[in-house]
Amino acid sequence: MTVYIGRPGAMVALRSPRANIPAKVVRPARIRETLGGGRAVDYAPGVLRTWELSWGALSHDDQALIMEFWAGHRGPGPYAFLDGAERNLLTRNQSATTSVYNDTSGFSTAGAGETIASSSTTVERGPRVLAWSLPASVTGGILTLNGPNLDWPGIPCVPGQSYRLQARVRGSGPDGVVDVTAKLRWLNAAGAQVQLDAGSAVTTSTSAWADCVKASTVCPAGGVYLQPRFDVAAGTVSAAATVLIDRLMVSMPTALDPGTTWVPGLGVARVSLPQLDHELPRIDRHNLKITVTEVA
Repeated sequence: MTVYIGRPGAMVALRSPRANIPAKVVRPARIRETLGGGRAVDYAPGVLRTWELSWGALSHDDQALIMEFWAGHRGPGPYAFLDGAERNLLTRNQSATTSVYNDTSGFSTAGAGETIASSSTTVERGPRVLAWSLPASVTGGILTLNGPNLDWPGIPCVPGQSYRLQARVRGSGPDGVVDVTAKLRWLNAAGAQVQLDAGSAVTTSTSAWADCVKASTVCPAGGVYLQPRFDVAAGTVSAAATVLIDRLMVSMPTALDPGTTWVPGLGVARVSLPQLDHELPRIDRHNLKITVTEVA
């Protein structure tokens, strides 16, 4: 399993850690008794993850790279962390197309007269989908998936690695037949566009769901963030139209996992490394274990 860590724009691959990685996911909650004699559970809006990574017989160079992050030589952090097993890089509400919070957190559109909403009227996976409504005269026609936090305008990415965007789309409203294209927009550290890669346009239908995909695409040199988006061709909209979106996913395809089957996403983690255990089995080899913990 390949593990990437670092500040966006300076992420590096660590040597593959040992198997059977303890990976704990906590959804902070409080159980309380109600006045009526019942019980309720209050949940925090996010989840927090912790990984225990360990290596045996590391070389001096491999050990030094890990120590750089733990000791702060790569900056104080927090760092972006990709554990290689996270199959959907989108946040919970994005990957669930608004089903987590019943709102449009993580999505934006700026076209005049365009709106987005969480809808339960027509779904595929459900219980809710993102409903993107456009006027008859489209001036924007761009739906953007926002970065996972305010510091990152997109998903931190690794140049030379492949990424894939996919969703299920369906038409609704007076004009339910429009052309939608999935796109991967690569940004530099300042948030300016480096490159824009587009998939094939898909024509929506009011009677069936269709795949809208930007197949495996390599992050270009200079790419720091990935900003997924969907475009509607203005010329295909003749009356008020609504595009319904379900099963959103951004993946890093591999030979073992092409990333074509939707799975829930938890987002790319921002992490700190609060603990490191170091053992010297012999003078030129190192056994290491580090705790990687997600910070809000």
